[in-house]
Amino acid sequence: MQIEVAKDISENLERASKELGLNKKELITRAIKLYLHNIKEYIILKEELEAWERAGTEDLLAFENKI
Repeated sequence: MQIEVAKDISENLERASKELGLNKKELITRAIKLYLHNIKEYIILKEELEAWERAGTEDLLAFENKI
């Protein structure tokens, strides 16, 4: 797969690649993996917050009594 990025991103990628001693492909792969991990964590948090919003008052009171 080939991708095109804006010039400023390409320049930052080149600089980071040199400073970290990684080739650009490896750097991009790591960046995407980190981004996808963060998105997964965000989705989990979002789903949990939505569940709390759907919870009724009785459920919240019962939870508070347990802790």
